[in-house]
Amino acid sequence: MIGKIRKGRSFSGCIRYVTQKDDAKIIASEGVLLGTVEETARSFRWQCLLNPDVAKPVGHIALSFKPEDAPRLTDAFMARLAEEYLELMGIRNTQFIVVRHHGTDNPHCHIVFNRVNFDGKVISDSNDFKRNEKVTKTLKDKYSLTYSEGKQSVKTEKLHASEKVKYEIYRAVKEALRSADTWKEFQNKLLKMGVEMEFKYKENTNEVQGIRFIKNGLSFKGSGIDRSFSWSRLDAALDHNHVTSLENDVSQKQPGVPGVLEPDRQRVQIYHRRQRKLWLQTGRRASCILRQRYRTGYRARKVGKGISTVCQTEQFCPGYGSGIVNL
Repeated sequence: MIGKIRKGRSFSGCIRYVTQKDDAKIIASEGVLLGTVEETARSFRWQCLLNPDVAKPVGHIALSFKPEDAPRLTDAFMARLAEEYLELMGIRNTQFIVVRHHGTDNPHCHIVFNRVNFDGKVISDSNDFKRNEKVTKTLKDKYSLTYSEGKQSVKTEKLHASEKVKYEIYRAVKEALRSADTWKEFQNKLLKMGVEMEFKYKENTNEVQGIRFIKNGLSFKGSGIDRSFSWSRLDAALDHNHVTSLENDVSQKQPGVPGVLEPDRQRVQIYHRRQRKLWLQTGRRASCILRQRYRTGYRARKVGKGISTVCQTEQFCPGYGSGIVNL
């Protein structure tokens, strides 16, 4: 069970979309005059007059279920799930209709509700995406509904062109993250899979603010594909991969063997101590780690509340040239 939430301005357009499919069936409603599309939409609009300042009064939620749950999902049970979902989301004391569709392998329904309630107050949409995740999980656990296997298992051949490309980028990024531990390596792996990557910079600076992925001429910001694909989270994932690589390299060496230096192990330990210290000082994780290989010499000094590293090599060092990499 998953929920997709949208907000809009036109009740007529939304109701027409959900009710005029050949297999559409209204399985529940509250406070709405049912009839033609225009009559139903007019019923919603009348209530909006209680608070005409609301720019987007249309609430639209699609609830989709796994095919494995289809035998249990009678109209009555699906209507019950939809109404319980609305209650747990805090969408109450307002008009709504629940419309079931049968045209796909995944049983699903559409909820259209009025964001202006019976008292003329606006139904809050604050943190609705987080609440949606929590509520759907609660209902899945309560009624033993099937959990999704994630985006990796989506059948892309049934998606629209843009959605298909988005899922292809998702899989490519996941695959590249499995082994890449630097941005350059990450970018090269994506290019081999036909995906380009570009950074968004803060105006007139070199400070990275975001990231976009491009495939087949379609461009998507990282967090628009998956929230874990924001620049900061991808950077943290690459940092983690890099530190893991360092630790694996060090663990494979034995102290005392000619050509192997014990300070290599100490450097990894120093990195962890500095990460913890930086966390305590600034309240956040370092956005960049010491990207030199364990064999690269360096010296560190405090700079304000952060830590800087004076680079002695250009290898894997984004600050080479200026001489300093800020953490």
